[in-house]
Amino acid sequence: VDLYQFEAKAGEVLWIDVLGQRLGTGSDPHLTIDQVTLNDKGEETLKRITAVDDEPTNLLPIIFETQHDDPVVKFAAPADGVYRIALRDRY
Repeated sequence: VDLYQFEAKAGEVLWIDVLGQRLGTGSDPHLTIDQVTLNDKGEETLKRITAVDDEPTNLLPIIFETQHDDPVVKFAAPADGVYRIALRDRY
């Protein structure tokens, strides 16, 4: 599992696009996004925002194959705070 942590403001929008299968690596990436909060003792609490696996949409099926096993997500931060992406390979 690879972890990536970042800060975002409420309403800030980020596109997260993982390349695995599309690069020919044979991987099947899966990602989760959690909001990280700290209590008074400094202990972390994670709140799951989303989990993303395969891209289900084939935008141009007759002209060009766009469906793949890589996660793509438009993330809009629900509140000011710290967020963590966990990226795993299903294989």
